[in-house]
Amino acid sequence: MKTSLTDILIKALVNKKIKLYKVLDKTYNPNGNEYYLTDKDELSHPKKCQIIGESYGFIKSIETINVPYEGDSYDVIVVDDSGTPMHINGIYSITSKLEILE
Repeated sequence: MKTSLTDILIKALVNKKIKLYKVLDKTYNPNGNEYYLTDKDELSHPKKCQIIGESYGFIKSIETINVPYEGDSYDVIVVDDSGTPMHINGIYSITSKLEILE
C-alpha cells in the first residue's frame, strides 16, 4: 500500500488541538505585531519578541505543493474556537515542534 506523507500528516494532525504561545514582536513595529508560536524556544528575534500568553488552536487543514526544482512546501491552517484562522510562525518546517493537547 502506497500512502503519501501528506495523507499521513493530514490523518495524524487535522482536528488536533495544539498548544500555542502568544507573542508580541516589536522588531518592525514599535506597537508590536501579535502572532502565535508552537514552540516557545523559537522566538525569531529574542531581544524584540516577548511571549505574552498561552493559548491553543485546532489544525484545520494541511495543504502541500511541489514546485519542480524548488521542492516541497506545506501550509498548515490553525483556527481558534470560532473557526477564525490564527497567524502562526514556525509551523511550516519539518523541524517544527507541536504539543498536541488531548
